[in-house]
Amino acid sequence: MLNLKNKHQNNLNPKVIYVKIFSKLEEIEIALESIKERYLDLSQISILSKNLERFNDGDTDSTLVKPSLVDYWSSVYGVEQDIGFLNVPEIGTCFVLGPLAPVLLNILEEGKILGEFEGGLNGVLLGFGAKKSGIPKYTAALKNDDYLVVVRGTPKELKNIAVILEKNK
Repeated sequence: MLNLKNKHQNNLNPKVIYVKIFSKLEEIEIALESIKERYLDLSQISILSKNLERFNDGDTDSTLVKPSLVDYWSSVYGVEQDIGFLNVPEIGTCFVLGPLAPVLLNILEEGKILGEFEGGLNGVLLGFGAKKSGIPKYTAALKNDDYLVVVRGTPKELKNIAVILEKNK
């Protein structure tokens, strides 16, 4: 976990991120349900993956896949989540869901593609606060059609949520 500091945040309550790799949607569902039961709030949890197999019925057009993704994740989260698609040169088309979606998509709407950022996906993950030592593992997981569950919060919040995520792996 790394501290994410910005000019709008006080240093008494720094935000950090925790990244957990899951290979099965069912594991994520169980973990998120456990978090909802204990903390009620999933608003700082994002998911990143290129695995659209369960949602695409053989189609590769993200505009056709999006309604299925929105329906599925809305049922898991209990509310509709922001969702978007990015073409990552070293991985392919990925979806990003949750609070990181508008951040990433805003970056991309400013005319830059992900590959233009220093280090491509690696640079973006580092920018969100991922540990540099974890980047190869996260990139390999995405290439392998796994899911990255990214949680942002205070160290105390993440400690509790990390315990739940580790139990449901």
